[in-house]
Amino acid sequence: MSRGVVFAGLLLAFAAALVAVPAQGGELAPFKGDAAGTIDHATSGCDAGLLYATLALEGIVSHLGRTEISGHHCLNTTTGALTEGLFNMVAASGDVLYATYVGQVIDPNPLRTVIEFTGTFTGGSGRFDGATGGFTGLAIRSDGDIWHANLSVEATGELALVGDD
Repeated sequence: MSRGVVFAGLLLAFAAALVAVPAQGGELAPFKGDAAGTIDHATSGCDAGLLYATLALEGIVSHLGRTEISGHHCLNTTTGALTEGLFNMVAASGDVLYATYVGQVIDPNPLRTVIEFTGTFTGGSGRFDGATGGFTGLAIRSDGDIWHANLSVEATGELALVGDD
């Protein structure tokens, strides 16, 4: 066998190996979460005219199990827009999944406010390091006032973990 044929075969094998490497972020898998807790608002923490909201939730989230969620966003009380949303979801293992989100109040009833939101997973720690994907959901704010209320959240989407095949 000639050296040229062997070299060509090795080059093709090397090229095939490069193509076979999975893309960073892995395969997208369904994501679902349900959580409940509280939301508090303050007048500092965002630009003038916006309320700063902090979330403290617990729930069950796919790929995390029982989860504690903390987060915050800015709320424009005139337009109902939620901006600059960030949250951390801490799994029982201690691994953390990070996300950003934006939203819109779609029913401003003060007794039961409904909010639509969309978000993007931005990595995390442990098994969520490098995680990607996105989600949409609804949040219902009830039983409170502008400063403190109960909050229930449902979200669905897709999540990809680095190294998933």
